[in-house]
Amino acid sequence: SRYDPAITVSFFPCCQSNGYWSSTSLAYAEGMWVADFYDGKSIGALSWASRYVRAVRSGHSQISKSLVNNGDDTVTDLNTGLMWQRSEPGKMTWMSALAYCENLLLSGYSDWRLPDRNELLSLVDYNRVFPCLNKIYFPTVQPTYYWSSTTDAEENCLACYIEFYDGDVGANEGKVRSYNVRAVRSVRSDTLNPLISSFNATPSDGMAPLVVNFSCDAFDPDGGSIIEYRLNVNNDGLTDYKSFSSNFTFTFSTPGDYQVKCIVVDNEGEKTESSVIYISVNQAATYTEGDYDYYLPYYSSANNYWTGLGLANLNEGDSTQLQVTVYDQNGNSLATEVKTVPANGQDAFSVAAQLNDSGWMRVNSQQPLSGLAFIGLGGATPLIADIPFISELSSCLAIPHIVQDNTWDTSILICNPNNEVVSITIKYVDKAGVEQGSQNYSIPELGSGEYPLSMVFSNEIPLAGRIEINSSSSIAAFSLYSNQKSGGSYYTGINADSCE
Repeated sequence: SRYDPAITVSFFPCCQSNGYWSSTSLAYAEGMWVADFYDGKSIGALSWASRYVRAVRSGHSQISKSLVNNGDDTVTDLNTGLMWQRSEPGKMTWMSALAYCENLLLSGYSDWRLPDRNELLSLVDYNRVFPCLNKIYFPTVQPTYYWSSTTDAEENCLACYIEFYDGDVGANEGKVRSYNVRAVRSVRSDTLNPLISSFNATPSDGMAPLVVNFSCDAFDPDGGSIIEYRLNVNNDGLTDYKSFSSNFTFTFSTPGDYQVKCIVVDNEGEKTESSVIYISVNQAATYTEGDYDYYLPYYSSANNYWTGLGLANLNEGDSTQLQVTVYDQNGNSLATEVKTVPANGQDAFSVAAQLNDSGWMRVNSQQPLSGLAFIGLGGATPLIADIPFISELSSCLAIPHIVQDNTWDTSILICNPNNEVVSITIKYVDKAGVEQGSQNYSIPELGSGEYPLSMVFSNEIPLAGRIEINSSSSIAAFSLYSNQKSGGSYYTGINADSCE
């Protein structure tokens, strides 16, 4: 209904009446498809040519095998919610095509119509040519022109067609010409169940208690919405967990082999069940508490972060068992891992990669250890910092160097290994030794805190000097120092030393 440009300019005011690149290759020659926004036609172009560009992202995943042969001379496209006539009546003029489709009685349905240009274009498979449509589902398709119901916006005597040789879109033929016809109807919204594109679990095996991240990607092909994701753990039809998000976690506390399904529910109450995922949960290794404790004030597996440990058994005669416990900032135990390190041996491993949380870690060992934690950030510019094992807690800690300005960020990381709430004071002392401000906080029992100086001392920025931390009970602390915000790639840790 629009041309020059063929788009709603109130939403896209800068659109040019010219060609825009698509990512779709031509199936019959070298080059790419281009959409001409003067009149909506499509053309092929060599990839080294210059065309306009507009980016897009997906609202939901589509299923790759969306066509279903209903066995009654109709085919349903689950991605679009359209039902198509499988056979063809032959060639006719545009007015005759409109009348034929509107009077068609097929498979018990009488609401057939001539498809509009976009509906007809949705059938095109750009990986095929001569014809560009799957003949398994449409065996009589011809590599020629098919009418759409769309009248050309610039010249009303013309109607848009799709050429099923290669998927070309055009409107340069009069309505009196005879082209092929295929009728379509919209499937009623209450006849389409939601569709599950993928159902994944990470990890799928491990020791109890096993925290598993589930991802159940689904959508409603009739335009509705997914309102609930249900987890059935024992394949017995019962709901063991409900989520309003497609990404969720579930903890398997008891060892065993589980068959797990995701059931999605749309806003009309329609349900669809996924295929089975198998989860294997093993008996947790028995562990006897050791005499050596080490504290790492920071752990993160959220927002593209990861955490690892590298450690060495300092006993030359005996192997050691050790237990790593991850706590969140509220003091909840999130994960426990038991490892065995040979005498005088070493090990390195990622910690609780299945989580999506932040907090701190406690390492207990039967033999003395030397070690550190790695805090890494993935992405286009990966970064990593290390935190040495802290074996001695203190109620007075000093971080000897901090900077907070337009280039550098400093965050203070504190963990409370005590079974009681602790009160802390974070004090900023400038380079001249003058106290410039302090803030008071409390940390839950077995909890932790992350304190960016940009928030703690927002009125004193820029900062340069040191930090003192005083606590009502002994704690462990560390700081991270970064210039990422100014485009740099420094990401390093600074120890907090006891000042008692």
